[in-house]
Amino acid sequence: MGKISAMTALTGAALATNDLFPVVDVSATTSGSKSMTTAEVLVGLPTLGFNPPTTGIFKINSTTQWNYADGAIFPETDDDVDLGKSAQQFKDLYIDGTAYVDAIDFNGTAITATGAELNVNAGVTGGTVSASKTVVVDANKDISAFRNVGVVNLDAGSSGVAGTVDIFPTTASKGKLQISVTDQTGDTTVGLVIGAMAAARTITLADPGAAANILTSNGVGGTLIAWASAQFDATSGTTGTTLTNITGLVLTVIPATYKYRVCLPGTATANSGIKAAFKLTTTVLTSIEATGQAFTASGVAVQHTTTTTDQTAQIASTTAAIYTILEGSMVVGTGGTIQIQAAQNASHADTTSVYAGATFELTRIA
Repeated sequence: MGKISAMTALTGAALATNDLFPVVDVSATTSGSKSMTTAEVLVGLPTLGFNPPTTGIFKINSTTQWNYADGAIFPETDDDVDLGKSAQQFKDLYIDGTAYVDAIDFNGTAITATGAELNVNAGVTGGTVSASKTVVVDANKDISAFRNVGVVNLDAGSSGVAGTVDIFPTTASKGKLQISVTDQTGDTTVGLVIGAMAAARTITLADPGAAANILTSNGVGGTLIAWASAQFDATSGTTGTTLTNITGLVLTVIPATYKYRVCLPGTATANSGIKAAFKLTTTVLTSIEATGQAFTASGVAVQHTTTTTDQTAQIASTTAAIYTILEGSMVVGTGGTIQIQAAQNASHADTTSVYAGATFELTRIA
């Protein structure tokens, strides 16, 4: 270090060019000027520029690298100076404001998503679907409010965990359709397959009654079968001779030609007998060939009709019938439902019954 003596004026010429941070004697016995210019202070620091008090620059080999000013530190040239190196990294970065970056490498993986793409995570509520936002399940792994979902395969539940599919109608609080499955005999798959349709179709399942079983197939050669889910009873004190629905014996038809067979096991007496008919709802029959048979312990009553009118009796017999059959063929002009109805043929206190398990079978023949 050089020393400026009391005999030397404090000028740049009096300082050695290699002096770095020279020691200046400004004691009480020193004479001469006691102030130094900026240039005198910076002797020995040729690469450091300084313009106090509001701005500053840092140079390497006489090239300005970065600047600082009130409230900012910034490079001389845009996109030129690195902060740290791959093998010499800063530890933690604390920012209370906005970070403006052109690219991010997260622990060796480049993040290629745009800011707009990352923003789909903003404002997300777990368990609720929001338009143009990421979908996140809630704590129970539930999610709601999807509108249209396209899938290749859909599993509702898993092995050992029951699943259901609920389908709601247009009007609120008007029920829903729930599709589920009971335990199978083995670990097998039951397929629900829709056959090839010649045109757009709407398949309507009418109310079959409580716990009814229905097998439907409306293709040519296909058979539809319904079973009575409860016993039907009629006496003079109840429905009497008024034709009344047999619970479960209802099928949906489309315009086509069918052959049919209705089997009604039960009991009647010679005082009450039995009658049975079709109840047509929106269904219109173009033609029908119908035969009704009421079997007793010793004989059979037979009846034939071609009348297509709603609730036309296909059998009306005041006999002690123990088994009644309706069979024939018909052409359906307008689709709808066909419900089997029964009643006493003569009003009496004796009961006319049709047992649970009675069947209604339709086979499409054209």
